[in-house]
Amino acid sequence: MSEPTRRDSTGPLPELPADWRLLLIDKGMKLLAFAGSPGLAGAQPRRGLDLADFLADEGLDLAEVGELLVCLEDMPAECELRLRLGNPSFSIVARGFSESKGVSCVVLRPRADEEAERSLPAAWAWASWTIRSLGLAAGNAADAPVRILVVDQNPEVVAYCRTLSRKLGCRSTGAGSGGEALARIKAQPYDLVVVDSGITGMGASALGSIISERSRKDWGRPPMWAVMSPEGACEGELSAHVLEKPLALGELKKTVGLARQFRVQALSAAKEEPEKEVLNVSIWKEDKALLQRLAKALVAQGTELTIRLSENPSYPDSVDFMKDLTSLKNGCDILHAYRLAEACKALLEVSQDPQSRRMLACLDRLLVEIEGFRLFAAGQGLLRDSD
Repeated sequence: MSEPTRRDSTGPLPELPADWRLLLIDKGMKLLAFAGSPGLAGAQPRRGLDLADFLADEGLDLAEVGELLVCLEDMPAECELRLRLGNPSFSIVARGFSESKGVSCVVLRPRADEEAERSLPAAWAWASWTIRSLGLAAGNAADAPVRILVVDQNPEVVAYCRTLSRKLGCRSTGAGSGGEALARIKAQPYDLVVVDSGITGMGASALGSIISERSRKDWGRPPMWAVMSPEGACEGELSAHVLEKPLALGELKKTVGLARQFRVQALSAAKEEPEKEVLNVSIWKEDKALLQRLAKALVAQGTELTIRLSENPSYPDSVDFMKDLTSLKNGCDILHAYRLAEACKALLEVSQDPQSRRMLACLDRLLVEIEGFRLFAAGQGLLRDSD
């Protein structure tokens, strides 16, 4: 008998057999969310992955995968589809949901027995909750409670902020460190993240950037970011909403209203502007060795630029910075590193006013994209020596 997975306290992740995998997909057969153990390749599948590619990686025959995709194309709400595919076979159960037309949950399980049937309601509950959390349910974006993450080393501050949020009808979770906050963000989306300005470790600014990046990647939208400061002002946190500490109920109420508006705008923008790829790997399928060499060079170039920015405050004002930035963008264009190229382009467009608020925001985005590209390249094995 399979061991059950651990229930996560941040949300209704299902207690299911550890060898089950749940995939929430849209009408285009793209992955929206995933729960369960990693695939056979040993990694969590990324958001936006084609269901066909995922199932092919699991070892299923493409003809059988095609049969499943045809059945899922117009999946009726609340209807369950059951198939057995592969050798050894997977028991596959899929279901549509009335909350959001075109969204289906696909359950992969190694066997179908009485115990497995009893576990299915937990899988459907996870899917329904995830649909609401992602803002995919009809009328959900504006009306759903605002979900808040409070990050502070002092548990009394976290408890106080959570009490205020409950009075406003919000859902809240606490985190005592940057690392714990990142784990919470991985588990579910948030609309508002409130971070103490004195948080130790990576600091509030870096934590806010990473949270925004990971939320955009995992959930399709970033949360609104607010910083708590005893003085009500926070040097260097130009892209954040600043709250005076201790937090007052009236101030939090205004911030929650802004977060609700921000959520609606972010969901609308995500629908209108599909996220650009970090890097189009398929272009290099015939020359993996060259891709690895170019990726290593681009990571080294980005790292050097980051070091210079940290060591020399006047570096962004210099001609050398513009030359280095242009060189980095050229490398991105050659490598088809789309998002980093966009960050370079945006910074070049506002370079005439080095101390402007927009310039500083673009500079923050560039640093996030440099680190994002490095993590992507490492995850794809592009920073290792060729086999």
